[in-house]
Amino acid sequence: MDTLILSLFGLSAAVVLGVSVARMLRARAQRSDRSAAAHGTGTGLDPQPQPRSEREIERDRQTALVWLCALAVVVGMLVLAYLLTR
Repeated sequence: MDTLILSLFGLSAAVVLGVSVARMLRARAQRSDRSAAAHGTGTGLDPQPQPRSEREIERDRQTALVWLCALAVVVGMLVLAYLLTR
């Protein structure tokens, strides 16, 4: 049982890392596409980044908080399961 719980620790860490990297790459590609469309260039490089609106900043803050809470709950449950089965 200990091995299963430790495996779940590793799996949850890998999933969090994978989701974070995928979201980061997707957001980067979307910014690049929007920049290329706005400037009519194919490079996607934005010479001057656009300032983020307050709504975007607040949405990102809420999303980060939700992910942090979900991660804390999963890790907490795994720690509790590990301690109870020892």
